[in-house]
Amino acid sequence: MDYPPRIQELLEKYWKTETTVEEERELRNYFVLHPEHADQTTAYFLFLKLESGIESPRVLPPVEVTRRPVIIRLMAVAAVILLLITAGIFIERERQNSTDLAQEEITTNDSFEDPNAAYAEAKEALLLISQKLNASKKQAQAQIARATPYTEILK
Repeated sequence: MDYPPRIQELLEKYWKTETTVEEERELRNYFVLHPEHADQTTAYFLFLKLESGIESPRVLPPVEVTRRPVIIRLMAVAAVILLLITAGIFIERERQNSTDLAQEEITTNDSFEDPNAAYAEAKEALLLISQKLNASKKQAQAQIARATPYTEILK
């Protein structure tokens, strides 16, 4: 696009980031006042002009903003509250049902008629726990053995 020599010179300085604030203001004003030079550069400077809060010479009519009535906002808030209360009730019911099922399972599986059977079941459970703890202990000792040379270096 062919610009006046002064504007061309200012544009070259601007793109090299060598302009002053006054020169940048001159560029913005030029592009606002000369819309016939509409191109990407013009659009860029118009954007900067609008962002800086300076009004353009061509003022658009104000757009009327419609506000929602207070009753609609109150109904929206009430709907959200109702939704949260309903969700809370469903969550509490589900928690209560799962607790009841777990309690029922404990009471049905936890009673033994024969004390020897109860002793055998407890012994089996404790043996399983012991095996898992021993395996974990061996893994921990192996990890400590691997880390020991590094701890010596850090001392």
